[in-house]
This record gives sequence, structure tokens and C-alpha cells, in this order.
Amino acid sequence: MAQLTNIKSNDPNIGISGNIVMTLMKDYLDKGRILYTDNWYTSPALYSLLHAHKTNACGTVKKKSGKNMPKFTEKLQRGEMTFQSSKECLCIKWYYKREIHMLTTNHSYGMTATGKQDRKIKQDILKPDSVLDYNKNMGAVDRSDMLLSSIESVRKIKKWYRKLCFHLLDLCVLN
Repeated sequence: MAQLTNIKSNDPNIGISGNIVMTLMKDYLDKGRILYTDNWYTSPALYSLLHAHKTNACGTVKKKSGKNMPKFTEKLQRGEMTFQSSKECLCIKWYYKREIHMLTTNHSYGMTATGKQDRKIKQDILKPDSVLDYNKNMGAVDRSDMLLSSIESVRKIKKWYRKLCFHLLDLCVLN
């Protein structure tokens, strides 16, 4: 527990998860790298700090993610995108099958054809560049979570050790 206390005291503006990212990235800062994060670690304050250290970042963000996140009130049609930006960060809301919110310091607001066609309207599917890059570079954790969601043995259990047991069983089935 002492380690988390030390991490938290580094920079209170980015929170515990942001301080964990900065601790893990300390050897890679100021080298022009790109970091891809999931929604647990994505925040405008963290991304601004990373950008100040010449490290770009891209990641998904929760729809109702706390302070400094822009509010998107528009209802989008399938395939549409809206965005808001600051000096360093670009926040994107894109709707295809569901709403996707992305935060990035590395991309513009452009969209690229995926080479696939929508079955209903027979047009090319366009995706934001940040979504395409994120999907291409996402880690094994996101990929395994995605694959597990299709075979997960859903159980309503209150005991944490039983949930862990069923999760490990699901991982064994996946492998």
C-alpha cells in the first residue's frame, strides 16, 4: 500500500492511474513514442502531461468520464463522427454500431475507408484514423477481453474467489 501512496503524491492532477502510467513510462518519455491505453488510464490531464514529455497517446475513454472531458450532446447517425479539440488533445465521438469515444494527441479528425462495405447501404465503411490505429496497436489484454466476452460463462456470484475461478476457467477455454 505504501507504493500506491508514493505514486499518488507525485501528481494529484492525473490521479492514481495516471501516476502509474507515468511511473511505467519514465524510461520512455521524451523519445517520441506513442502510448495506447484503454479507458481506465485515459484522461486529458495525463495526455497533456505525456504530450509535454514528447510522448503521444491514443485511447478509448468512458462516455461519462470526469472533469475536463468535453460533453457531446449530438445524436449521431450510423457512420458519423463529431470531435472537439484543445491545443494537445483531440476528443472524438464516433457512432457505428455503438458510440465510441476516443482521446488522442497523435491523430487528426480524418476518416479512412476500411475496405469493407456496409451491408445495408452498400457504401464503404469509414472509420476515424484514431480508431483504426488503436485497433491495430491494441494490446493482448483488450483482445483477450474481447474474445472472452463471446464465450464468458456469466455467473452472478458475490464471492470474489468464485468469480476468479470462473474467469480463469474462461481463459483456459479461450487458450
